[in-house]
Amino acid sequence: ISIILFFSYVLTEPEDGDWGIIKNGSWTGVVGQLHRREVDLFAGPLAMSSDREDAVDFTFPYFHVYTSVIFRRPDPNKTKWRKLIDPFKWEVHVCIFASFLCIVIMLYSIERMNPYYTVQLDERPTIQGLFLYLFGALLAQGGSSMPSSIAGRSLLASWWIFCLITVATYSGNLIAFLTVSKEKLPFETLEELGNQEDFSWGTLGGSIWVSLIKESNLTVFKKLWAGLNEFNKSDPRIFSLDQEVHKEKVIGEDYGFIADKTTAETWIFENCQLTDLKELFFPMNYAFALQDNSPYLQYFNDEVMKIYESGLGQTLKRKWWPKQNICLEPATVAKKINLVDLQSAFYVIGIGIFIALLSVLVERCFTRAETGRHVLKFKFLRILFVKKKRVDERYG
Repeated sequence: ISIILFFSYVLTEPEDGDWGIIKNGSWTGVVGQLHRREVDLFAGPLAMSSDREDAVDFTFPYFHVYTSVIFRRPDPNKTKWRKLIDPFKWEVHVCIFASFLCIVIMLYSIERMNPYYTVQLDERPTIQGLFLYLFGALLAQGGSSMPSSIAGRSLLASWWIFCLITVATYSGNLIAFLTVSKEKLPFETLEELGNQEDFSWGTLGGSIWVSLIKESNLTVFKKLWAGLNEFNKSDPRIFSLDQEVHKEKVIGEDYGFIADKTTAETWIFENCQLTDLKELFFPMNYAFALQDNSPYLQYFNDEVMKIYESGLGQTLKRKWWPKQNICLEPATVAKKINLVDLQSAFYVIGIGIFIALLSVLVERCFTRAETGRHVLKFKFLRILFVKKKRVDERYG
């Protein structure tokens, strides 16, 4: 544009480093420089807004973009210990456990009340045997404590069908969970971001996003603004003017950076650990800015429109934007099951060993207590017998 319009320029930056917001009744940043007529032109990604339109003149917009939130992906290894319980939701686990207890109690009650066992007393199953047998059916295992009565076997048959369907569904889901990693993000909408407590968020200080969030009447943005004020008390960096500060926080902390979609795409292409919110908000137009009532506005408008209509902007974007997302992996690569994926199975073994050792200690303590009680009882009876014998001998 400078070549076409025959002008030279000197680059300068605002002392406060802001883009431009109203603070204490005055404009800050580059908008303030233009409003005070300290500079003639701002060439950069300055977002258009109604407030800024009152202070400066904007050219025809050369770029359209939405706002997003950039944050790091959750570590998948943190939740792999739950692989054995993830195939079912907690409600399903509760219902299965409740059904198991009900069947144990019902089957034991039926077997106790069944007249069949008035003749065959030795065949009546015990509560321990039924418990182990029904639990084994859930694991597709058999046993020897099968009821002999027709009523008991009928109830047991329904339990087998229930276990068959449950085990088949669980096994299929477990295989899918082990072979296909489904990422669960900490939040997927702005409302979820504002309601959770693990992540903090921030944006560039003095930017258009500060004004838009602060002035919005929507509940979700009021909550975001309240969060920004709260986080700023303990960490002023959430309003840092330097994007690199926010990038370090996004990579190293549970932190969401509110910025334009272009910044999000660039960061994500460079770092596979990052992602962005799929919900887009605050559509914006980037344009050059001149002094209010500038005589050069029409000249710049004409040239920017020529650049936009010729497709030069898209050509420059393809040249300078990342060419390929390095995070894309070939779809044909098979996933190997590693030790982290199966760690929950080893936890089950560890729990079983702990329960077994604890049971042994309890049984030994109980046995010793019983043995000591019997010894004391025997000694007591022996003393009584000796005393009685002496009395009999004395009074013969």
